[in-house]
Amino acid sequence: MASEPPHTRLARERCAIFPFDTAKASNTFMPERYTPKDWPANKFAAELWIAQALVHHPWRVDSVRHADLVLMESNLSMACRVGKMFSGRNMWKQLIKALGTGEWDGKTGVRGQGSPHPLLSEMRNSTTAAVVLTDNECPPPWTGFGHPERPVIKLKDHGPGKYDAVAPFVLSRPPWLVGRPRAMQTPSLVPWADRKLLFFAGHVPKLYIQPTRYLIWKQIRRWPKVTAISATINCTIGSMVICKEIRNCSEQRVRNFCVPFCQSHVLDDLRVSINDQPGHFKNFKLPAAPTIRRCGRGRLAIIKQCRSYKRVNFTEELPDMAAATRNLPSREYFQNAMGHRFCLAAPGDFVSTPKITEYVAMGAAGGCLPLMVLSGEAWRTLPYVRWIDWCKIAFIVDEKTASTNMERVLRKLEQVTADQAAAMQQELIAVRDAFVWRDFRPVPPNELNRTEAPSAVDFLLGELCEAAKRRRLGLPAPPPMGGPLSRCML
Repeated sequence: MASEPPHTRLARERCAIFPFDTAKASNTFMPERYTPKDWPANKFAAELWIAQALVHHPWRVDSVRHADLVLMESNLSMACRVGKMFSGRNMWKQLIKALGTGEWDGKTGVRGQGSPHPLLSEMRNSTTAAVVLTDNECPPPWTGFGHPERPVIKLKDHGPGKYDAVAPFVLSRPPWLVGRPRAMQTPSLVPWADRKLLFFAGHVPKLYIQPTRYLIWKQIRRWPKVTAISATINCTIGSMVICKEIRNCSEQRVRNFCVPFCQSHVLDDLRVSINDQPGHFKNFKLPAAPTIRRCGRGRLAIIKQCRSYKRVNFTEELPDMAAATRNLPSREYFQNAMGHRFCLAAPGDFVSTPKITEYVAMGAAGGCLPLMVLSGEAWRTLPYVRWIDWCKIAFIVDEKTASTNMERVLRKLEQVTADQAAAMQQELIAVRDAFVWRDFRPVPPNELNRTEAPSAVDFLLGELCEAAKRRRLGLPAPPPMGGPLSRCML
């Protein structure tokens, strides 16, 4: 952690921000029916929180002439989440048009002369434009349109560019976890000596996508005092026992081989789809027992996938996969995790994961301490690396070690004392406000007599302000606070 308190740093990074509503300015709106249910609580809803906070935020200015940063509110993450990629691309087109970039002529291969939107006509050359895009599970919205002539920095969930910043996923509940005053139903804390060692839960991707979580599960599944569960492992890994017979089995078997392994979580997946994409499920009634129509794209496609499963010992592991297949409701998930010393977050389908945010918050609340598996450089995945020393708030292990030598990691974790855990908890408490998302009520970060602490929104505005300053001055990204994380790798 930095030598100065995070709140002091935040006040020092204040800049003048002008919010520009791209949809309103271009009269290009996504129909209300496509808004995901409970969107403010969605992990990808960072832009909504930031836009709401800027309505009355003390860093807001009402004229672009006085702005250091223009936030181009565009709802790009929602467009991806609801499956409206064309709408997202169209919004990007309106965004670059508003910044004065002319339209591309496909016939001549030349971009025409453009002019900025009237609200942005007095934008200074030194002023930086920014967008929020924390859902990168779709093709980029600028596909086919390119970028505007004026540079745009991005607030992303992972993989930032030179002047971009990484945002933690939205975590706004339960109240006790995000540090809201007078929060009720706080789980009782288990003494350090009585806790289980490690909690590892979540989706396990198919091996040709990302094998790390499976390789970790394979090593720790029978370790004493370790909880290793997944709602999907029996489907994504176990169902591929079909590889033993794929060249000789019937076409009927090819079509439905996954049903016994995947049926248990089909209903959960369908509920998520209905919540995230209500506009595509108009008048849809949730069936009592949804069916799987087809398990794969045909025999040849499955044979190709089987190459990634050659080292899976199905005979030995299938019973454990079936036993590990559990999908914990949110309340039970947090209560279960809080009864462990450590919670493990590893790359899944993407290198970023909401578990980074969850485990920082749980550690600050007196629960499990974060154990982070990193793939590549920390600044590509972890937020706030320029001012948070992640060696002080988490235990770090590189992806190769986690994939091959979890026994060594667990042996080291067993040696962590209650006093060491208490010291790390204090470090986590000091930075928790930067990871959790509280009510839309803005909190002036430089107000000494505030009654409520700032939250992730305020700190992310600080990240954008700092990135805009670096772009303006041509400064490189600062090194990670405290130095490379290799110094504390387990």
